[in-house]
Amino acid sequence: MSPLLLEGKEVPLPICRAFQAAVEEAPSRLLFEFGRLNPPLMKGLSPRPDSLPILRRRIQSLISSSRQPAPELLEILRESSLQGRLLVVLSQTAIEAAFEPLAICFGEAELLAGLLLDQREPLRFRAWQHLEQWPEANHFASRDRNQARQTLAETFAPFLTAIAPLLPARKPEENPKTHAAALIALRENLQQEQAARRRAEKERDRLRQQQEEQARQYARFDEERNHLRRQIQEAQTQNRQLAHDLADLRAQMDRHIREALQAEWQAEAARWLLPLQTLETAAQTTRHARSLLDEARAVLAQQAERDRLARARKQLEDRWAELEAVRREIAAARRNSLNPHPRLAELDDQLGDEIHQIQKTLGLTPALSDTEQALLVRINESTNLDEIQAIRQWLDGPAATWHLFSPEARNRLLTRLEEKRAELLTRLGLFAEPPEQETAPTHSIRRLLALPPGRCCLFVDGHNFLLNHPLPGHSAPEANRSARERLADRLRAAMATAPDVRLRLYFDGPERSEHNLSENVQIIYSGGGKETDRADAAILQDLAFFRSQFDHCLIFTDDADLKTQAAENGARSRAQNLLAALLNPQSPPPEWRPRRDSNTRPSD
Repeated sequence: MSPLLLEGKEVPLPICRAFQAAVEEAPSRLLFEFGRLNPPLMKGLSPRPDSLPILRRRIQSLISSSRQPAPELLEILRESSLQGRLLVVLSQTAIEAAFEPLAICFGEAELLAGLLLDQREPLRFRAWQHLEQWPEANHFASRDRNQARQTLAETFAPFLTAIAPLLPARKPEENPKTHAAALIALRENLQQEQAARRRAEKERDRLRQQQEEQARQYARFDEERNHLRRQIQEAQTQNRQLAHDLADLRAQMDRHIREALQAEWQAEAARWLLPLQTLETAAQTTRHARSLLDEARAVLAQQAERDRLARARKQLEDRWAELEAVRREIAAARRNSLNPHPRLAELDDQLGDEIHQIQKTLGLTPALSDTEQALLVRINESTNLDEIQAIRQWLDGPAATWHLFSPEARNRLLTRLEEKRAELLTRLGLFAEPPEQETAPTHSIRRLLALPPGRCCLFVDGHNFLLNHPLPGHSAPEANRSARERLADRLRAAMATAPDVRLRLYFDGPERSEHNLSENVQIIYSGGGKETDRADAAILQDLAFFRSQFDHCLIFTDDADLKTQAAENGARSRAQNLLAALLNPQSPPPEWRPRRDSNTRPSD
C-alpha cells in the first residue's frame, strides 16, 4: 500500500483510518457527485441507495492506495470529518488552548485529521509537529475522557455564559426534531458559506495566476522589443559602415580612373612624340645610322650562334616525328598482315630505342602507363621469390609476344624485379650484405610511388587510406585521432628523403586549418561544418590552385568519384597500395587483389 501524501509528507496510518471513517459520515449526495467525476469508482454502480456502501468502500480503498488525493476528495473529508463538524467554528486560539482535551474527548487521530484538512496554515503546522513526535497518534490514549469533557466545559464556560442572553429561550413544548432540523439547516448554511469562501479563494488564485502570466508576457514582449531595438541599431551601424566603405571604393575608383587616363595620355603622347624625337635625333647626326647597322649585323651573328642549338633541337624533333610515323606503320603492318616479315619486330624495337634516346636527349621522359603502374604495385607487394619468378616469366612470355611495354618500360620493370629479388634474398639471409643503396633517396620514392619526372605535389585522402589500409594497432576502419597522428608521422618520416616532392594529407574537420609537419609535408583539415565529403571538396579546391605551381599533381585515393573529378581538374591518380608499400617496407603486404570499380575512370 502506497503511503498517502499531504503537502508532500507521508500521512501516518491512524490518520488514514480517520479519513476512511469520515467517508462513512459523508452525505450520499457528495459521494455520488465525486463518483461522477471519477468514472472508475462508479463502474457497475448506479446512483441509488443500495450502491452507496460499495461506493464508500471504493473511496476508502482509494484513500489507502493513492499517493496524492484529489481536491474533490479533500472537500468531502473536510465536510464529513471533525473539521466540518467542530473545528471550522473554533478559532485558532481556542484550538491551541484546548488541544489536549479535544484530542482526548474526540480522539487524537480524528483531531489531527481535521487539523491537517484545515485551511489555516498554523494549525496544519501544529498537527505535523505533533505527528513528528508521536506518529502513531496515541500520546493521549491513556487519559480519562470524562475529565477531558469537564475540562472543555470549564474552558468554554465563560464563552457560553457570555452568549447565553443572546441565544433564544427554548420553549418546553418545543419539538426536539425541530431543533435538530434547525441545527442541520444552520450547518448547511455554514457549509454553503465555506464553499462560497473557497470558490472566492479559487477565483482569487485564478486571477492572481492570470496576472502573473500577463506579467510574464509583458516581460517577454519587452525583451523582444529590446532585441529588435538592438538589431535595428546593429543594422544602422552596418549601414553606416557600408556607406563609408562605398565612399572609399568610389574614391579609389576615381583615383584609378585618373591614373589610367594619365597613363593613357602619357602613352599616347609618347607615341606621337617618339617619331618626332627620332627624326630630330636623325637630323642632328648621321653617325647613328652606321652604328645601328653594325649593331644589327653583330646581333644577327650572335643569333646565328644561338640558333645552332635550336636548329639541332628542331632536327631531333623532326627525326622523332618521322620515327614515330614509321613505327606506327610497322605496328599497322604487324597487326593487319597475315604473314608478317620477321624483321618487323626487330625494326620496331630498334626504332623504340632510338625514340627513347631522342626523348632522353631532349629531357622528355614518358609518363608511366596504367599497366606499368599496376605491375610495379604487384612487384612491390611480392613476398616470395616464386611471385618474382612468375612476373619475370610473364614479361618474357605474353608481354614480349604482344609488345605490351616499350623497351625502356621493359628495362625499368626488369630493373625493379632484380632489386625486389635482391631485397627478398637479403631478408632471407642469402646475401651477406644488402645491395648498395641508391645515392639519391628521392629516386627510390619516385620509383616506389611511380612518380613522373619534374616537381610533384601529392594529395592523400587520409580517411580513405585508413579505411582501406589500417595501420598496425588500428584495426577498426575509423580515422580516429590516434590513427590520424600516426599516419601523419609516418608520412613525414617517409618523405624526409624526398625534399623535392610535396605531400598534402587531408582529413574531414569542422574548421579549415593547415599545419606544417615538415618543409614538404602538410596536414589539412577541410572545414565545412557537418557536410559530407568535406575533405574531397577541399582536395578538388586545392588542386585548382596548385596545378599551376607544380609540373604534376597526383592524388592517392580509391574513391572512384574523387578520381574522376580530380582527372577533370588535370590530376593523375595513383593506387593507395603504392603508398602503403612505402609506409610498410619491412612488413609483408596483404595479398594483392586488383580492384576495378565500375565507376572508376582510367587514371592518366
